[in-house]
Amino acid sequence: MTASVLGAILKYFWLAMLLVTGWNAYHWQFMGGRIQGPGTHASYLAYALYYSLWAGIPWAIMGAGILSGDARNVIDFLKPADGQASVIAVYVSRFALDLLLGYWLYFRDGFTKMADHPGIFRPADIFNRPPLLEAFYWAWMILFILVTAVLLIFDPVPGNWG
Repeated sequence: MTASVLGAILKYFWLAMLLVTGWNAYHWQFMGGRIQGPGTHASYLAYALYYSLWAGIPWAIMGAGILSGDARNVIDFLKPADGQASVIAVYVSRFALDLLLGYWLYFRDGFTKMADHPGIFRPADIFNRPPLLEAFYWAWMILFILVTAVLLIFDPVPGNWG
């Protein structure tokens, strides 16, 4: 792979992730009709739109940071200790979104809403697990993301990937 191709991949990685986010939302809007019947299409569409909006925020911030020149490429986002504004903004947005997700799951009946919409966040048969186990899984997932961010802040990826 040539340096220019690798450079383009690193520079536009955020765009690929926005497209993946959009693809997931597009796919999810059809889940209701296939899994639970046509009457649930509107609620699946609402979840798909919420997902694409919220999940796209960090990728859009990353893209704005790279295109504005604040960050060179996606590797700069693995080094938040360097202090670029866009890199910090991505971490703050990700942290805020994880807090909102945790609040929705644990205090706004999110687990029940997910169980009523199988196939969106996980395969349809996953909700055969006890609710406490599902709550434990999501707590660990959110904690893993936050701990990874903290580790990157205090021990960034070394080297110049420029």
